[in-house]
Amino acid sequence: MSKSWIQWLNKIAGWMIGLWVGILMSCSVGEDTDLNDKIPATAHYVINGTVVSEKDIRIKIPDLQVVISHAEPHPASDTCFTGEQGEFVWDNPVTTFGKDLVFIITVTDIDKDKNQLYAPYVTTISFRKDELDNEISWFLGEGKKEVLIKMKEGVE
Repeated sequence: MSKSWIQWLNKIAGWMIGLWVGILMSCSVGEDTDLNDKIPATAHYVINGTVVSEKDIRIKIPDLQVVISHAEPHPASDTCFTGEQGEFVWDNPVTTFGKDLVFIITVTDIDKDKNQLYAPYVTTISFRKDELDNEISWFLGEGKKEVLIKMKEGVE
């Protein structure tokens, strides 16, 4: 190939790339579109809990299974257990689309011979996006909540 032919191809390639970039730059997603709802981001959530007896809150209940789940943006769950003082910590990053999240907390007495028998307990805890701290770009921030769960004796 001659040198002029290569130069001509380079000019055409340059024009095509420039045209393509111009088209992409001029595209609009619309004024009412919030891209944060379309781009996945991560937020860090911490739930500190204590599980006590409903009859006497001084009685902390160890060895209970705590399942924390959420349905948005995709179903997921995680399991932890209460410690000797009835405490648990769930510390987890979650990929979200910039929306508020509701976590479902299910507490179950799975070692029925160690403790008294306790009925299963289900509650929810919500995190609003505006409650998160330390937002940086696609990291939406951190949220922390405390929960006190009072278990009923007996089986339902």
